[in-house]
Amino acid sequence: MNATSAMLLAPFWNGGDDVRGTLRAAAVRGLRSRAVAAGQALFRRGERLRRVFIVMSGAVQVSRADRDGRAKIVDLALPGDVFGFDDFASGLYAGDAVVLRDAVVCAIEPQRWWRLSASNPRLPALASLGATQVNRVLRQNMRLRLGAASRLADCLLQLAEKLGRAEIELPLSYQDLANYLDLRPETMSRALHELEDSQCLRRAGRTRLELDPERLRVTRATPRPRQV
Repeated sequence: MNATSAMLLAPFWNGGDDVRGTLRAAAVRGLRSRAVAAGQALFRRGERLRRVFIVMSGAVQVSRADRDGRAKIVDLALPGDVFGFDDFASGLYAGDAVVLRDAVVCAIEPQRWWRLSASNPRLPALASLGATQVNRVLRQNMRLRLGAASRLADCLLQLAEKLGRAEIELPLSYQDLANYLDLRPETMSRALHELEDSQCLRRAGRTRLELDPERLRVTRATPRPRQV
């Protein structure tokens, strides 16, 4: 494995989620990585599904149109995350995947991956990779049942878990975060101030936050009315 491949694959085994640690040197031949600038689309709704993707660095959001035709952010993919797999059964992408921050992504062609994994037991099955996206979607669905402050607390905890540190840079604007959490902007603002007042976080910049994970866990576990 050359130095570039080692650098690109490092996120998989330097962290703690299910994908990291599973792809080693043998996987390099099955991955096509490329750098993608912020604002560029990886796929659009209605396009034929040819690949599923893994984020190696940066951040990607997936949005779909709601009942009123407005764009709703339904997924946030960070380093180590798989996305696009939930559309696999239909064969068409159901949403738009847009890079939030300059990213390196790997594209997996299903037919090629099946051949590689069949001949190499070190490689996970495509369904195993896709399960990580399913788990992320399930967590988001559970999160949206919480009150606003608890919802925000859980999201920030997940970001800290993914990044492996308590000081984080939000990969999206507060407005987009409100969209992702299904909150009105004013509700999002109140939830943010509530977490500040309870010392769960401190703003260290425009989108940089210093988190107190233990306080955030207490807030997440505290029953509150569901707000939007």
